Amino acid sequence: MKDILRLSGWILLIFCLVASFAACGDEELDGQDQNDTPSNQQPDPDNQNQPDPDQDNGEDCADDEVHNPITGECVPAGSDNQSPDNQNNHNQPSACDDIECDEGLICDPTTTECVECIGDGHCEVGFVCESNECVPDDEPQDCNSDDDCEDGQHCDQQTGQCEGEEIVCGPGGIIGETCTATDGVLPGATVIVEGYDCDGVFFSMDTIAGSDGSYEFTNIPSGAHQLTIASGSFEITDDVSVQAGEVTDRKSVGHKLCFMGTEVDIAVASGSFDNIRVILDNMNIEYDTITNNSSFFSDLDQMRQYDIIFAECGTDSMGLGSGGGFGSDTDEIAYNIRRYVEEGNSLYASDWASHFVRHTIPEAMVFSDSTGRAPQTVMSSVESDLMQLVLDSNTAEVHFNAGGWHMMKDVGPSTEVQFRGSAESSGGPLLEDIPFMAIYDDPIGGGRAIYTSFHNNNQATNDMEDILEFMIFQL
Repeated sequence: MKDILRLSGWILLIFCLVASFAACGDEELDGQDQNDTPSNQQPDPDNQNQPDPDQDNGEDCADDEVHNPITGECVPAGSDNQSPDNQNNHNQPSACDDIECDEGLICDPTTTECVECIGDGHCEVGFVCESNECVPDDEPQDCNSDDDCEDGQHCDQQTGQCEGEEIVCGPGGIIGETCTATDGVLPGATVIVEGYDCDGVFFSMDTIAGSDGSYEFTNIPSGAHQLTIASGSFEITDDVSVQAGEVTDRKSVGHKLCFMGTEVDIAVASGSFDNIRVILDNMNIEYDTITNNSSFFSDLDQMRQYDIIFAECGTDSMGLGSGGGFGSDTDEIAYNIRRYVEEGNSLYASDWASHFVRHTIPEAMVFSDSTGRAPQTVMSSVESDLMQLVLDSNTAEVHFNAGGWHMMKDVGPSTEVQFRGSAESSGGPLLEDIPFMAIYDDPIGGGRAIYTSFHNNNQATNDMEDILEFMIFQL
């Protein structure tokens, strides 16, 4: 019996201990739940409208704007959106609602006083707002927008200045001088100016450079235009600005528009009795020298890589047969050369290279069976107006130093004679009034072929050098 009572006592004791621990655990949990409640879960009237520290503090706002801490935005100074209270209650009346200010003044909601300005935006251009008054800006702005600037200008928002060249409508002028890569004048060049007038209407005007290379335009609409100088295959374009009532200078050093010598691709088929390369070198004009003439003129695609081809006197000794043709490849080469000119390209041949014309474009020039005697000097007449402009004369001295030079008798309808004169043939008879230089303009593709009975090697006079230099810019 004692054992039973003792056992019952132990069971009761264990039960009490378990119950006691369970009660204590509940109290700890209740206390923990209460203490773990975050403070921000409790409503705090003082913190409801505190701004987010990560938000913009207004440093990036304009002078006439303030930072709204509720929205984080820049708003006009004095506006309803400035006040945090108004952000939460759009119907709350403004402090300035019942205040009427005189004309030119505005109500400052912070003081309810009528003032001249609150921010710079209330002042005119060139003034800033200081102490609610508009005062001159030490660094005045020209503009707030492009509308404040003249035509052709724009407003730089960083500096407040009008940038760009002001365009005032009205006529102006241009004076200039054409020039080569070595600053030599280029008479007879075509000069073109084109663009749009103040009404947006396209215009184009052109003129011819005089014997000294000078040109002039008057009554050009003001504005930014394009100036182009063209001569033969050579062409160069540049921007030109014209101001109303003023003359733009493209004539003085540093303002001229000159050819660079790289505008066209040139090949020279070298010969034994001429050297056009000397003239090209002296004029800083780039070119490629062709040594295997037969292979070159047999390949039309290779010829097409060039705008101008020079065939020097004596190319027959370089593998193209005698002056009577192109050897066994006469038909193929003759076709290629004619096709090359018909496609709008230019060819120059001198003296013994006459077969480059007579066998390719027979209708261009008619050659004599006689050859010219040498030495002899002929005073020729200058036939073309353009060549007279170049030489500033209607006569030119032509010297023949090498015997057997090829003589022309006449030209076709698409060919213009540049010089004529009378010369003795090798057999003695005098051939009167024959061409010494002629230019053929192809009626199909606009290409050009020039032939001269004279050349520059060992026989060029001053007139002939001027003629050959000018002739390069006619190809």
